[in-house]
Amino acid sequence: MHTGTLGPVGRLRCPESWAQLTTWLHTSECGMGREPMIEPFADFAGRAGRWILEIGVGMEADHLRFLKGRAEAVGIDLSPHSLKITSLRAKTEGVRVAFANADAEGLPFPDNSFDMVFSWGVLGHVRGAHHAIREIHRCSSQQASCV
Repeated sequence: MHTGTLGPVGRLRCPESWAQLTTWLHTSECGMGREPMIEPFADFAGRAGRWILEIGVGMEADHLRFLKGRAEAVGIDLSPHSLKITSLRAKTEGVRVAFANADAEGLPFPDNSFDMVFSWGVLGHVRGAHHAIREIHRCSSQQASCV
């Protein structure tokens, strides 16, 4: 069973409102705001107009930052609960998002679809990481960066 910032997949009771989500974010150990090194590494503002795939959207913090930087971003996550939370957050923030409940080992995208693939702290938890890396390579354009 996959486990991550939201706990075991399928066992999290999703917040039903933005107020519940905000309370949960600020009182849990979900890691929001604890990784200042991501900003220069990901260069959220410098990705405008680029097609980005984020593997493991989790709480959508990074995904939302790419979108606000005017990137064209698509996110996947194994957890339907994560996708529910991210959709709630995006709706509240007024941001249009594109998500898929998908596995990194079998990406549901055509070859050469993305200019960048971003995954922060996820691939180390993928049992078949070699399959995921093969899929990332397949979905990436010739000039793509993988972060």
